[in-house]
Amino acid sequence: MEPPKGLITRILELAFMLALSAYLIRTAAYWIQEVWPILLTIAIIVTVTIITFFFAIVFAAILTREKIRGQNFFRIIFYIPNILSVVVIAGIFSAIYKPDNGMLNSIFSLFAGRDVMVLWKDQPMVIVSVIIAMVWQAIGYYMVMYMASMSAVPVDLYESASLDG
Repeated sequence: MEPPKGLITRILELAFMLALSAYLIRTAAYWIQEVWPILLTIAIIVTVTIITFFFAIVFAAILTREKIRGQNFFRIIFYIPNILSVVVIAGIFSAIYKPDNGMLNSIFSLFAGRDVMVLWKDQPMVIVSVIIAMVWQAIGYYMVMYMASMSAVPVDLYESASLDG
């Protein structure tokens, strides 16, 4: 006696669906383990670059166009993090983010009027902490580059641009 054709088709469809499900589960596990950290790293790099360039342009424009007392002092202060090693920066931000007596939690406690303990080394906040440290280190270098290019623009060009609107 031969099995009905519909039964064989159903068994083959079920086998195909099981194989496809196993493949998709393996693919999802691959994406979670291998690809997701790469995408997260790319997102961090893009975020740091955009924030760094924005602040570098703003500070360069302020220090180049405006007459501020202590202008050279501010240039040096902004550039110092660029010449520090990564280990020194990690130590500085470790002291800032310390949960019990770090500078940032002390400032939050001062404004809140009670003890506030933000765990900067927890999973959601560690990315923000790394982004802040990376921006702080890189902003001086790009600011100096933008200041050099902005100072090369003649003052007459700024005047004509303001007259033209």
